[in-house]
Amino acid sequence: MEETQLDISYLKDRIQEILNKSHSESEKRRIMPMASSPKDIQFACPICGDSRKKSHEKRGHIYLNTLRFKCYNESCEQSTPTFTALCKRFNIQLDPGKKLDFINYVNENIQYRPTEDDYMSASMENVLSIEDLKRVFNDGTSELTNFQPIQNNSKAYWHLKNRKINPNDETFWEATRWINPNWSEYVIVFLNRRGDNVLGMQTRNLKKEKEKRYFKIYNYEMLYNTIHPDNPVDEAEAIVYNKLSYFFNILNVDFEKTITVFEGYTDSKFYPNSIGLVGLDTDLDFLMKSGADLQFFYDYDKPGMYTSLKMINKGQKVFLWEKLFEDLIKDKKDPYTLYNKLINIKDLNKLAEIVNDPYKTLKLHKYFSIDTFDKKYIKFDNF
Repeated sequence: MEETQLDISYLKDRIQEILNKSHSESEKRRIMPMASSPKDIQFACPICGDSRKKSHEKRGHIYLNTLRFKCYNESCEQSTPTFTALCKRFNIQLDPGKKLDFINYVNENIQYRPTEDDYMSASMENVLSIEDLKRVFNDGTSELTNFQPIQNNSKAYWHLKNRKINPNDETFWEATRWINPNWSEYVIVFLNRRGDNVLGMQTRNLKKEKEKRYFKIYNYEMLYNTIHPDNPVDEAEAIVYNKLSYFFNILNVDFEKTITVFEGYTDSKFYPNSIGLVGLDTDLDFLMKSGADLQFFYDYDKPGMYTSLKMINKGQKVFLWEKLFEDLIKDKKDPYTLYNKLINIKDLNKLAEIVNDPYKTLKLHKYFSIDTFDKKYIKFDNF
């Protein structure tokens, strides 16, 4: 796929319009390249007016790799963290095609580096509040009602309990989903949160029949616009939050340590410093560019094995189910029978239902490999 090219000339022309609107002094209307990074640009901040004593001060910066805007004047009440949001604030109309190019460009180039003092690590000021979610989901205007923590002895309580998951974990809630005004169903809610701050969520019903199962992902943008219907989030600003919202527990992991990546959220509850995806189709580039030490724990099924093979070919560490099974049946009286039982285990959650604390009990950390010779453990015969 061809990468989107940034039209810097068009961008600078729009910034110039903003500066002409907001400043009367000619010096404050000048756009300058940043000395530390000549590709980026700086100018007198149009929001706070920048320095009143030094007209040459240019503390408003736009970083052209991400189109993020930041004013370094400590007294600036900045609330427009992107170029497109800055244009919106000053009523600068962007050509629809150009705006789409800007959004695509950010989507392709945005990176998350939480160990650096950048705009994301410094503050997650725009994450959502659990209280706001409770308000909008319980006022009768959305598709969800009865949005609340897991209640004792509820369906969700026993669903989690039977899967060896703590039902009092704050990331699990329950709700009623309204299909139409006369038809509703009970759902369990997975919240991507840290404390009272929420990035995204998933809902699913608890139907056993495969054809009746329901699953829905709410990314950051969907939740934000539900809470603020009259003031939707800027599309470019939403990109990084949307990407983060697909990595459950990302706000709680330590990026200085190895992070284990699972296909789904419940599996990640049984492994330290891990995150859960919203499925195999989750865009991993954003996470891979973070610089974190990652290892991947895919399900024991055909798609999971195929993805494991693809990742180990890319030089990524993957979990080797077959190597674990080989060790478990070693020296057993009837290894064949035990093996045929083990291959019915499809994910870590299922393993945890059989083995108490499998991470410690089975020393699961030993079964990751980056060695291409270990592809012999990635088999498809059982599927």
